[in-house]
Amino acid sequence: HGIPVIAVVGNDAAWTQIAREQVKLLHDDVATVLSRTDYHRVAEGLGAAGLVARRTSDVPGVLQQARTIARAGRPVLVNVWLTKPVTMDVGFDYLVLNGSATPGADYFPDSGRRTITAGSTNVSLIVNLVDNAAAELDETVHLALSNISNADPGPNAEADILIYDSNVVPVGQDQK
Repeated sequence: HGIPVIAVVGNDAAWTQIAREQVKLLHDDVATVLSRTDYHRVAEGLGAAGLVARRTSDVPGVLQQARTIARAGRPVLVNVWLTKPVTMDVGFDYLVLNGSATPGADYFPDSGRRTITAGSTNVSLIVNLVDNAAAELDETVHLALSNISNADPGPNAEADILIYDSNVVPVGQDQK
């Protein structure tokens, strides 16, 4: 569809979903602890750009690099090395708010509650976008987390999410 997507893969070097039940039942993590996979190299082999963030401090620079590549029209996969899975359920409420994007025209507002289950490192949260034909500048939505249980997000409970427009704004035309 011509949309330069950025995919972020959380790489915990484990079959965490299997380990969660296996360790509970068998008291053994055999065959669930793995070496880290070079997902970024797989992406490169398929024609996308592949980037890796091995430390938390790498993430901002690697994501900036991913945004630059995606703006040039190339899909990107970011392989983020994760730390250990959580040991107890971590719950949070989320709210997708207005940034510069217009609700209903650019994205669908959403809110709810998610839980990262014990033994996991992540949970999916999808912001549904409107694929309209309007040529616009890139826009943002704001994601806010609250009522977080069993974890301290520090200063990272809110973030702006950049929406890249797949339609090109012709030179000399007014932009939204």
